[in-house]
Amino acid sequence: MNEVSLTVSTLVALVGGIGIGALLMYLLSKSQIQTMARDYEVKARQQSELQLKEIQTLKDQQHLAIQQLQSSHHEAQIKTKAEAESQFKGQLADLKNSELSVSVYPFVNTQKEDSLLSKQTRVELGYKYQLFVKGLPCFVPHVEIVETFTQKEVNQETITVLREKAEKLAEAALLVNSGSNSGLVQVARATIGSILKK
Repeated sequence: MNEVSLTVSTLVALVGGIGIGALLMYLLSKSQIQTMARDYEVKARQQSELQLKEIQTLKDQQHLAIQQLQSSHHEAQIKTKAEAESQFKGQLADLKNSELSVSVYPFVNTQKEDSLLSKQTRVELGYKYQLFVKGLPCFVPHVEIVETFTQKEVNQETITVLREKAEKLAEAALLVNSGSNSGLVQVARATIGSILKK
């Protein structure tokens, strides 16, 4: 019996030791998992902050690039304007110094005519030239028309209103002239309807 109690007590001690070991392993692994979770959270937060900084840096670089483009565009506009002014001043000086010169300009003339039934737009394209002697204009500038375009639009609403009024007036005239003869009115209506459909 002594052997059996020794074996049972050994077994209880062993099982108790295994339970404590397992408990210690569980607590140790739980602590490691919590530590790993905290480490992962810290790394994720650091990575997120790093990405935000990179995004802000890219935004700043983009904003700077836009400002540089706007600045260079503005400078190019100023340079182009200065070049055009310089060229114009040079041409003007040449005109003043030369005996005879001719200035040529594009010419566009637009005329609009509105009537009760239609609208018409006429566009004349060409050039205008002027003779100068020692920089002073001579004679009247001459206009040379190269092309002419005409566009005509019919006012459909006005035509419809006028047609309706003409129909009513024709019917009224027939009624006045025919008296009580309704057969003549019906024939006249049919005739007016066929004429208006054409």
